[in-house]
Amino acid sequence: MAVMVDKGFLISDCCKCKVYCPPFLSQQKQMPAYQVRETQAIARLRVHVERVIRRIKENKLFDGVILLSHAYNINQLFAVACMLSNYQNKALVKKWVK
Repeated sequence: MAVMVDKGFLISDCCKCKVYCPPFLSQQKQMPAYQVRETQAIARLRVHVERVIRRIKENKLFDGVILLSHAYNINQLFAVACMLSNYQNKALVKKWVK
């Protein structure tokens, strides 16, 4: 399990999993090459994370009013939204069908 955070979120001491955070520029004029590569790798992964979040929001399961009596099911509703978004990946399915 891992967590991806923006710069400024210093949570590595709070959680027991791997934390991916882009390196800071701090007082240097330029980042070393290994930090540039690390930043680019994290940025490439963030694009995919943002796409998945967008797909979950497109399900519109949470657009309506959720009654307080159903609030205890919110984790299950979110899990269903995530599972449904996994089946929306049409391009990936087309690659498998070849």
